[in-house]
Amino acid sequence: MPQQVTETSFFRAMMASEGTLVILDASATPFTRIWCAFEEYVVLERVGREASPMLFDVATLHNGIASILSDGVTAEDARDMMPALRKADRERRFPLAVIRKGLDYEISNAKSSRAEDKARILEWITKQGIRDEDVSQRLKSYFAALAWRQCVMHELVEKFKLYDVIRQDARCSQLDFDFSYLFEFQDRDMEMLTWALPPSLETLALNLEWCASLTDVGIKILVDKLHACVKLKGLTLNLRECTKVVGQTSNLLDHLPAGLKHLHLKFHKDSTDREVMIIADKLTRYSGLDSIHLSFRDCKQQVTSKSFQHLVGKLFSACKRLQSLHLSFDSCDIADEDACFLSEHLPVDLHEVCFSFKDTWITKPGAVRLMRALAACRSLSYVMVTLPKSRVSSMREMSDWLYDQDPRGELSFEALDLFHDHLVSRDEWLRVLCTEEARRSGWQELVFDMAFSLLSKGAGSAITPEEMERSE
Repeated sequence: MPQQVTETSFFRAMMASEGTLVILDASATPFTRIWCAFEEYVVLERVGREASPMLFDVATLHNGIASILSDGVTAEDARDMMPALRKADRERRFPLAVIRKGLDYEISNAKSSRAEDKARILEWITKQGIRDEDVSQRLKSYFAALAWRQCVMHELVEKFKLYDVIRQDARCSQLDFDFSYLFEFQDRDMEMLTWALPPSLETLALNLEWCASLTDVGIKILVDKLHACVKLKGLTLNLRECTKVVGQTSNLLDHLPAGLKHLHLKFHKDSTDREVMIIADKLTRYSGLDSIHLSFRDCKQQVTSKSFQHLVGKLFSACKRLQSLHLSFDSCDIADEDACFLSEHLPVDLHEVCFSFKDTWITKPGAVRLMRALAACRSLSYVMVTLPKSRVSSMREMSDWLYDQDPRGELSFEALDLFHDHLVSRDEWLRVLCTEEARRSGWQELVFDMAFSLLSKGAGSAITPEEMERSE
């Protein structure tokens, strides 16, 4: 065996993989083995893979059925109409007794078939400038976060003191919790969650969609705590369908750390013009933001041109460093004048844009203005625009527009089929367009039923204007 653990074939194989799957028996044996601890720590700390982090899944057998806690949604989850709900339902069967053993992890007690292997791994840890107990706490913290959702359902968060486990992890810089569709998640659960936020936290993601028992009290607790997270650089918060949260959403922006770089917020469909305008005004306090994602989907006539234009004006006048902008106003009362207003104020140095305006009043004039404005943004590497069905354009006009922007066919073109809600390949796209069913449904007039992406050169195989012509 090589002297350095990072020179072993084992480590090189890890670097070539997409991630790690920890398979636990009833005794959670991998939690007692030094090589397993090394592998898990490498994944969590992105050792050697800072630019491309690995996935970390945990699996076990429960009552004869395989159960997996996955790092994000799986491909099978993604095929469901509600991937997050399917993932939550799948993971609720994972036995807590197994994951609970991870909370007692101590790497100094881990075993190895060869004493020299353990010695080399512990030596490698020391050379990283960290202590054995820091590694143990890092692993315990990860498993505490994995177990949190199930512990809320069984009212075990306080019994297991999950918040202490995570807060004591001095190396914890990122937390991602998905409590979506967890109707029993209450203000008390939010309070205990805020106890877990460590001083080292840089990125926090909370999916609270359909946490229908959460109220303004819980949101205020979160707001007050975030002010103390001075290192926070990224915040993602989904409050859709939080029906009892009615007065605190805009207050989220009162006390965020000044160094915030990424802000991704999804608001409840009861948001109004007044609230959107207040949010716009408060966003001007964070002029250093690089990335802003805002969703006011399904607000209907409560969100109109008035607040949309106010938000756009405030964003672009205050946030001069903005590189990534996602705006979702599906089913809101906005029209061509708003698309034109957005086009006139769109910064030319944006790198990423995603606009979703399904079921709005935008028609062909507004769409054309928006397309021309995007074409002027020469720094763009990613674009996705979703516009209303049957109001906007034709296949011929789309093909002409693409050709005008890319006469040499250097950009790749991918389609997002809104009816099936999954990315389709170039060949699948052409096949769909050529079917008799597509012809009968009048796809020539429904091309904007598809969202489209213009990706940077080399990202994929381009659909050329000639191929589009053949598909017609």
